[in-house]
Amino acid sequence: MKSNGLIHRRKVLALAAGMLTLAASGPLWAQASNPIKVGMLLSASGAGSAAGAAATIGAKIATAEINASGGVLGRQIELVSADDQSNPTAGQTEAIRLVTREHIDYMIGPQISGVAVASAPTLNAAGIMWVTTTAASDQLTTKFAPRHFSMLYTAQTNGEVLAEHAKRMGAKRVAIGTDNSLVSLGILSSLKTSIPAQGMTIAAQEQWTFGDTDMTPQMLTLRRSNPDVLILQAPTGRDLGYVLKNLNEIGWNPKIIGGGAFGTLASQAIAISGAEAGKKVYAYTYTAMTSCPKDPLGKTPYAQLLTKLKKAEPANFDKISHFNVASGYDMIYILKYAATGAGSLDGSKMTAWMEQNAGSLKLVYSPVRASKDDHFMFGPESETMGIDVANPREDGTITRADCK
Repeated sequence: MKSNGLIHRRKVLALAAGMLTLAASGPLWAQASNPIKVGMLLSASGAGSAAGAAATIGAKIATAEINASGGVLGRQIELVSADDQSNPTAGQTEAIRLVTREHIDYMIGPQISGVAVASAPTLNAAGIMWVTTTAASDQLTTKFAPRHFSMLYTAQTNGEVLAEHAKRMGAKRVAIGTDNSLVSLGILSSLKTSIPAQGMTIAAQEQWTFGDTDMTPQMLTLRRSNPDVLILQAPTGRDLGYVLKNLNEIGWNPKIIGGGAFGTLASQAIAISGAEAGKKVYAYTYTAMTSCPKDPLGKTPYAQLLTKLKKAEPANFDKISHFNVASGYDMIYILKYAATGAGSLDGSKMTAWMEQNAGSLKLVYSPVRASKDDHFMFGPESETMGIDVANPREDGTITRADCK
């Protein structure tokens, strides 16, 4: 029979071993229980504030869904907001704060190309993966920003699609009006080669400063060129709304092809120009946001997200940029897919997984793509032209221009 002293010593040793085991596993347990910090470097102020507010809403809806289903890699997602003020200097400062003080694991935004370019060195050094919405500068290559992905087309692709549609409209002479943002300058460069390649000529080209509200002088010059079609490009619906307002004020009613901001931010534009002006625009938009009149209502992932948005924001539903809501939503789900697929939050590992598997993602904006040489996730199959974009169908989808 064992003595009481021996039994006591064995109990003490067992307790000590258990404590050592807990101590050894403590850091792993703490890491698993800590939230995944997602920086949201979006515009809460400045010209991009409407888009930033909408993307934030989408990110919050997706985060709530993912956290309720167990999170990512066993951890909950925590969103950390930052305002880039639609300004490269402010954006760069906030990127530094998110990396050095908040210690973020992943980032969504910025939305504006100039802010994204300015923030890239900081985010490159941090080693995290980051995904932007409307940043389409040609500078954002895989060499310049190796762990950056854009939920957008390239400026080259955008210009080609706009030129192709002008050709389908029977245009021979095309006028171009753009602002001076990085994304618009990239699209302008593409248009200058794509329009002649389609057998058309550029009748005139005018430019205004990003954020201007009076483009009357530029529109008067373009009118004098007597074009068959006018292409208007700007990164915000606000800018395009003022252009349409100016066109109405000078009494010019040309055939108009609107850039991506009009197709996705039509509510911003018509709030300034009026709904009638919006009906005249053929708008560059995303296939996922569109449908044809004979398609069943409410079946697409985009339409289903809008149902969630109505529940989340019933009072503001019609005022919110639905495109940016969907972008914010998808960018959080990209985190889930990439981190789960890579089995890690390491930015390089997630990036490698995305380069091999992006085409399999089930997103609102699918199909998407990526490769080692190209992280712009929207190709020609993701883009189309919409009509009367300010008056979508009952389920929120836009009517495609090519419906038969």
